[in-house]
Amino acid sequence: MAILFLGGGAAGVGLSRSLAPESWAAQFVGLFSLSLPFAIGMQAWLGFAITTELWRAVKRGGRPANDAARAAVPGGSFAFVPTCVLLVGVAGLLIGIFGSSLGVLVTTGLYLTVGFFYGLACWLYAKNGYLPFPR
Repeated sequence: MAILFLGGGAAGVGLSRSLAPESWAAQFVGLFSLSLPFAIGMQAWLGFAITTELWRAVKRGGRPANDAARAAVPGGSFAFVPTCVLLVGVAGLLIGIFGSSLGVLVTTGLYLTVGFFYGLACWLYAKNGYLPFPR
């Protein structure tokens, strides 16, 4: 969890510093470009897990689930992928506007790609039980 959250903040600052070295605003956005989507993704995971379990309970007609059907890690962790793509993409747009050396479109595309792979990593860590389920 610390690697994804704190490492995301450090990687975001490093990436924004290399793209817009003269812009303190771009570095400020870069600080939160990966750590904020991680925190919001954790809450989205909780929301999707609750929604998924409620839907399953409705489909079962209110009967309790058998123990084999209950997963050790609740579903809904895929919420990390769209959350990270959207929020990291917005951060890339802002960093591009604040003076990226690559231009707005290339910077936004780069950040969308980074957001996709970061969201994929968060999803796989959560799916395999390396991230604690939010309470």
